Amino acid sequence: VVSIQEHNTKKWDTEQQKIIKSIALEDLGFTSKIVVSKPHGKIFMSGYQLYCVDISSGSIKQIADEECNICLSFDEKYLLKSTDNIITLYDIESLTMFKKIILPDNQDLLCGEPIVFHPNETLIVTASSDIVEYETLVLTVWDYVKGAPINSIRINDCFDIATSSRVVIRFSDNGDSVILNEMEDDVYEWCFR
Repeated sequence: VVSIQEHNTKKWDTEQQKIIKSIALEDLGFTSKIVVSKPHGKIFMSGYQLYCVDISSGSIKQIADEECNICLSFDEKYLLKSTDNIITLYDIESLTMFKKIILPDNQDLLCGEPIVFHPNETLIVTASSDIVEYETLVLTVWDYVKGAPINSIRINDCFDIATSSRVVIRFSDNGDSVILNEMEDDVYEWCFR
């Protein structure tokens, strides 16, 4: 088991009920999101910077020097980092950049969880706001291997969602539609194929 606290992370042996490794995190600063890749034994921490903590060796590597959001692909092969309108995918094993996707200049990603990976295909979906028409949401499905959009839809009159910090999007169970949920008040389903 791995536990993460403000200034350290610990690896525990649950059978012996003892700590087998402790890694100090004092210098990493503010952290807003943490994801763990179990197959690779890595912890990714984002805040004002993005760090990777190797659970086995205890090494800490800075990946990016900017505030960002992060998520893992379903197969945990890729780490996705996003800022206002730039999405960067990293190979988790090597921590090298795999692909960069730049949204159109007039779009910024929503706050919350505005990106999700498809469970079976090389697709991601993004939820962004139009920076000129603030009440307009843009949902786009991308092929992240090609770095190209597959399909897109604009939803008008969504000012409350566009300014919310609690937006969550996901693919449906069959992967043929996208579901956008804002604090469980407004739910949209977009059948993109």
